[in-house]
Amino acid sequence: MATGFPFRRKDRVGRYLPVLHGALDHFEDLRRAGAASLDLAWTACGTFDGFFELGLGTWDVAAGAALVLELGGRVSDWSGGDGWLEAGDILAAPPAVHEVLLKLAAQPSS
Repeated sequence: MATGFPFRRKDRVGRYLPVLHGALDHFEDLRRAGAASLDLAWTACGTFDGFFELGLGTWDVAAGAALVLELGGRVSDWSGGDGWLEAGDILAAPPAVHEVLLKLAAQPSS
């Protein structure tokens, strides 16, 4: 599993931490490669099982998310909707893993 941290938006840390903690409990490993576009490309090709992050720009997610979708994965915002490109809040993974990410994202913020 790959992630990024809301370093530019410290006000989003409370929303992010429950998902981070849940991911640490549910998945074998958690990685931070340094670029959302790379994380999404590696998710598309199966190197990572999925990716989640908050507050990204269109330029960070558009190409990588297209790869995930083209290869049969799912991409959504943190509520499961299709506003991920506008909001920059993204969950991306194969369908079964995406369902787990949605459950983690549904946890109350701290």
